[in-house]
Amino acid sequence: FFFFSSRRRHTRFRGVTGVQTCALPILIVGLDFGRTPSAILGVVIDTGQLLVLDEITMENSDFRTMLEFKLLPLLRAKYTGHPVACVGDPAGKAGSDNDSVNKLMILEEFGLYGEFASTHGKHDNTPDSRLGAVNHYLTRLVGGEPLVLYSREGVPTLLDGFRFGYRYKEKKDEDDAPDTPLKNKYSHPHDAHQYQCMGVLDGVDARRMALFEEENDERDEDIQHDTGRSAVTGY
Repeated sequence: FFFFSSRRRHTRFRGVTGVQTCALPILIVGLDFGRTPSAILGVVIDTGQLLVLDEITMENSDFRTMLEFKLLPLLRAKYTGHPVACVGDPAGKAGSDNDSVNKLMILEEFGLYGEFASTHGKHDNTPDSRLGAVNHYLTRLVGGEPLVLYSREGVPTLLDGFRFGYRYKEKKDEDDAPDTPLKNKYSHPHDAHQYQCMGVLDGVDARRMALFEEENDERDEDIQHDTGRSAVTGY
């Protein structure tokens, strides 16, 4: 694995990619839902390299709590000015037993743009397909450098998962179900990273995101006019 120091991470933001016209690259946030929600934050710089910058892991919690008390404060503290695109588990399309609100609706409540990882074409939601998206980055170079770089300080649980924690259930015999990852503290950030890589490979829907940002800016202006505070930054 290849690493970089978070102390010099911002020197790598040398430009923009694709159709983006913003001063800073889009922050791609991979999301895993459930009662152990996780988020992995990263950007693609102008060389095409994916920089994996920060992680959020929680236990016995819910998605709204993670957004309010972990993700939004992190965005305010370290990523002001970055457009944010969240890419999550397609299982989040379904609401809970108590209501019909899906995870994209919850993201919108917090002023965040989101998509579900694509399960059409080259990807599906099987472990093999998701791992294939990560392996695309782990096994390639660009200009003689790794296609993906991980922050030692920013994603310690993710890195420990690569080293030893992310593993498969032990098969008792050949008739057991196909290999599936063992659910533990490492599997959830790894799932989030897999959705992140799928989102980067498939590309964020730039047109849909631009429309969301425009509508969100209008809503924020209305809230600021009424309260004097931004809906997203809180300031």
